Amino acid sequence: MYTEGMLIPSLPSIQRQFGVSESMVSWVLSLYLAFGTVSAAILGKLGDIYGKKRMMIVAISIYIL
Repeated sequence: MYTEGMLIPSLPSIQRQFGVSESMVSWVLSLYLAFGTVSAAILGKLGDIYGKKRMMIVAISIYIL
């Protein structure tokens, strides 16, 4: 939840920089939350199969990108 908390204050800046409407910039948050939900389920299952430490490294790498 902390990453979503960091994204919300930056939405007005994203809106200004890209010149999009409020409804368009709200999709950024929606897609970010949807990706987080889906990836948590997938990485959890893969963590059971391949190891939690390996999947944690994969998740951190994705967030870094």
